[in-house]
Amino acid sequence: MRTKIKKLAMICMVALGSFLFMMGLISQNVEAVSEWSIEIVDTAGDIGKYNSIAIDSNNRPHISYFDDTNDDLKYAYWDGSSWQIEAVDSNGSIGLYSSIAIDSNNRPHISYFDDTNDDLKYAYWDGSSWQIETVDSDGSVGLYSSIAIDSNNRPHISYFDDTNDDLKCAYWDGSSWQIETVDSDGSVGLYSSIAIDSNNRSHISYFDDTNDDLKYAYWDGSSWQIETVDSDGSVGWFPSIAIDSSDNDHISYGKFNDLRADWNLKYTTNASGEWVVETVDSDGSIGWFPSIAIDSSDNVHISYSDGDNEDLKYTTNASGEWVVETVDSDGSVGWFPSIAIDSNNRPHISYFDDTNDDLKYVRAGPDTEDDTESGWTCFIATAAYGSMMEPHVKTLRDFRDKFMLGNEIGKSFVRLYNTYSPPIADFIAKHNSLRAMVRISLLPVVGISWVALKIGPASTMGLMILLTSGFIGFMWFRLKYRRQKTWGSHINYS
Repeated sequence: MRTKIKKLAMICMVALGSFLFMMGLISQNVEAVSEWSIEIVDTAGDIGKYNSIAIDSNNRPHISYFDDTNDDLKYAYWDGSSWQIEAVDSNGSIGLYSSIAIDSNNRPHISYFDDTNDDLKYAYWDGSSWQIETVDSDGSVGLYSSIAIDSNNRPHISYFDDTNDDLKCAYWDGSSWQIETVDSDGSVGLYSSIAIDSNNRSHISYFDDTNDDLKYAYWDGSSWQIETVDSDGSVGWFPSIAIDSSDNDHISYGKFNDLRADWNLKYTTNASGEWVVETVDSDGSIGWFPSIAIDSSDNVHISYSDGDNEDLKYTTNASGEWVVETVDSDGSVGWFPSIAIDSNNRPHISYFDDTNDDLKYVRAGPDTEDDTESGWTCFIATAAYGSMMEPHVKTLRDFRDKFMLGNEIGKSFVRLYNTYSPPIADFIAKHNSLRAMVRISLLPVVGISWVALKIGPASTMGLMILLTSGFIGFMWFRLKYRRQKTWGSHINYS
């Protein structure tokens, strides 16, 4: 027993010494790094309305948006070191209600409205130049378009037919555009959003302006099936749809109560086999222009506008409940937000700054251009908890950003971790029992990180010394007591 206690005490001392050594090293020359990195993408005039974002396989953002100064469709993408910006179409008043998607070759496809001719237009990058087509010109068509790409790299576009007040859908069959009227029951089809499932079938959410309802349509392989999802009040404003890995639908949308100034952010999913509706945020005039995305763990991420404070907000249910954050509150910002998730489950959001008439962009993570050095993701913790936005992972990430990324030793450790941890994290993510074990094993690390963030590294070191000394002292007195008890039992008083 005595030998075991000595070994335990030695392990505690080694662990404490290692921790104190690392804390001492990484707390030197510390510079805090922001959790959200905000950038101004384009400032050339009144720029950035009706934007849309997509992420390629290299985790680089692509954004389509409207140039209100020149009435042009513009496009910006991150090439790894800077934003590259170009006008895609400038033939008339062009580019309203744009939507962007990226194919398997990392080439952008954009749908948009031609306000000069009242047509639906489509542009795609063929590898050397933009190819531009008019998809539908039958009346005033193409408002509120949304685009998605199937596994064959073929585009599908949902949009509003303003002449007939109908929801329409166009798709490329490999040789020509096929155009269908999806729903014509009343004034329907405003603010449509489209997503493609694993069978290459289209799912569309949209607003029924006649009944003030949220509606949903999907292609079952032979015909369109249409459902009213929510009819409780004036609901279904600015819906956004995403599909998870099991082909379940998730829709975010707005509801206003009595007055348009009283807005709620709502969310619904049919993952249980029927539509389940919940209110996500109801603190004032909230939930304007929501945009939804699903990460690789099927967690939901939503960006939206706070109408009262004119801020950009974000929420996720990665922790099992909705966690709401204000991302940007610098002026009147957050209008027309669009969200996308990269392969590391990081949210990226494009949006319009109405104060400065600029296009802005924000991503989760520290403000650095070097993803490898900065350690974007706590891979193992993210695999164990399901999302990088989960509170425990956030604590570890904040510890890393505050105490490790401001010096070369900390950065070297993060680079080493990022090199070897991804395959381990992938293995953990595939086994639920292992995920639970890792979560338990990470609790002491999360606890120490939380304390360090609250009271600082020096105070944490002092606290660790005190706790460890107390533990060793307790074990020493326990050993002494047991020895005395053992010796006493061998004394013969007869």
